[in-house]
Amino acid sequence: MEREGHTTALLTGAMLGSVLALLYAPKPGSEIRKLLMSKADVAREEAQELAGYARHLVEDKAHDLRPLTFRRHSSMENEMDTKAMKMGLLVGVAVGGILGMLYAPRPGKETRQILKNRAEETLEDALAAAEHARDQATEQVKKAKAAIAAKRAAEAEAEATQS
Repeated sequence: MEREGHTTALLTGAMLGSVLALLYAPKPGSEIRKLLMSKADVAREEAQELAGYARHLVEDKAHDLRPLTFRRHSSMENEMDTKAMKMGLLVGVAVGGILGMLYAPRPGKETRQILKNRAEETLEDALAAAEHARDQATEQVKKAKAAIAAKRAAEAEAEATQS
């Protein structure tokens, strides 16, 4: 059950990050990917140097470490669960944001303008549909009133002929 919450937090974060990235991407994803690929070799070399340094530090300090054990309390577990869900959400936002930036079909400014235009068109369509529905309802009310008046007139005429 707890893992479902973590997964939900991660997926929610990924969706949120993707949407934000699509809306605020500075360039199309294809341009961002090209830029990242050109920087990848430098980053790879730096990462290898950093990994070597970290490995050296771990080997030097390994003898100082002793296994630590402690008993978890339920409140501590709850706190850790909450932190894990928050971390899942943040990781999801980051991953979704990165993927959104890398695959954005156009800059965010253009995407936002397209969404704004579509929202305005949808509003206009909704207002036109509402006006049409109002006109149809008004017409139906007029027909219903005419039918009621005709029925009353027919009833009054039938009553007058019976008397």
